[in-house]
Amino acid sequence: MTKPTTKRIFGQSHEPDEGWLAKAVPETALEPQLPIVDAHLHSLHRGEYRYLLEEYAHDLAACGHNVVATVAAECRAMYRAYWPDHLKCVGETTFLVGIAAMAASGEYTAARVAASIVAFADLTLGDRTRETREAHKEAANGRLAGIRQAGKWDSDPAVRGAIGPGRAGFYLEPEFGKGLDVLAAMGLTFDASVFHTQIPDVVSLARAHPGANIVLIHTGSPMEQAGYAGKEAQVHATWLA
Repeated sequence: MTKPTTKRIFGQSHEPDEGWLAKAVPETALEPQLPIVDAHLHSLHRGEYRYLLEEYAHDLAACGHNVVATVAAECRAMYRAYWPDHLKCVGETTFLVGIAAMAASGEYTAARVAASIVAFADLTLGDRTRETREAHKEAANGRLAGIRQAGKWDSDPAVRGAIGPGRAGFYLEPEFGKGLDVLAAMGLTFDASVFHTQIPDVVSLARAHPGANIVLIHTGSPMEQAGYAGKEAQVHATWLA
């Protein structure tokens, strides 16, 4: 398959390149009866790009796999415009509960879409962090499983992307650790989103907070662009270690 012709900016959402995707060779499901939980699904309508229940149901019907449920992961979609800043993100949870209700009708798919939700909260806000998580919990109606807050950072702006704390060592800051402890006390998981060079930070975080349940998402995001281009073997060795 040739590379997409449209220039992409790392860390930002883009409409799919349908012409490029059409070149993919269809693959037959190896175990079409195997029950699968799609553990990281984004639902959003941003600009002209739309990926909501209808689009996902279409993909499910075409893929040949037995996807029985999904975990909805936050992607900064459908924030409330008129709430306080630390609570605007709760709008995404109410939106995802609506997606779940639509899926439960059976009109779109048999899968339990958004059976669980991983929401966003800023873990560094002290009492406001707890308020955000309580609001998510109430809005999720039993579906809240965890919280995700990106810690991705690299000294190269071309690698850093559009979403992240804007500084190194974010997960190791004391205020973040306090927020993580509150999260653990609530029985919620934490989705750690870092680049492969930051995996040691996640290890240190886990050792400092042994009661926390931490999920290293995107397999630690090994980088291949900008300054990492052409260094696949080195990147793999660093990531593997």
